Amino acid sequence: MDISDESLATAAARGDRAAFASLLERHYDRIHGLCWRLTGDRAEAEAQDWLTAAMAQLSDELRDTVALTLGEGLSQAEAGEVLGVSEGTVAWRMSEVKKKLRALAQEEAG
Repeated sequence: MDISDESLATAAARGDRAAFASLLERHYDRIHGLCWRLTGDRAEAEAQDWLTAAMAQLSDELRDTVALTLGEGLSQAEAGEVLGVSEGTVAWRMSEVKKKLRALAQEEAG
């Protein structure tokens, strides 16, 4: 029986890296779209290794937030409830994720 995204997101929020990896795998297309928009280059956005490495460089809090909002598709308010933080904190975290991924993409572009 498949584990629901919600269960995986909850486990990922608690630090379960396997659950987070499962969410990434399930929602790769959405994440790829984000990477494509951030890098502006389809080939770079398709480097799953790049995405995995980039996500590994994020703090646990940022990774958990990404897992819930992009992976699970929760609203910022819903993700905040799961994480025990305010909706504003989730919005700030997503802003930080975008900044960090953009910076990593620019470093890679050299």
